[in-house]
Amino acid sequence: MLPTGDCPTIADVALYSYTARAPEGDVSLEPYENIRFWLGRLEALPGFVPMTSTAAGPAA
Repeated sequence: MLPTGDCPTIADVALYSYTARAPEGDVSLEPYENIRFWLGRLEALPGFVPMTSTAAGPAA
């Protein structure tokens, strides 16, 4: 379940990509258990299409 119910909001959609890619900017999500669970709930939605991995980030 998402914070506002079973359906994602425009806020969930808008924030997902930046939050999911935070580790590419050397920002660990490890200490943020609730954020990781939120990402997982969005990724488990029917029809979710994952983003393609890139070489971006500190090592690029």
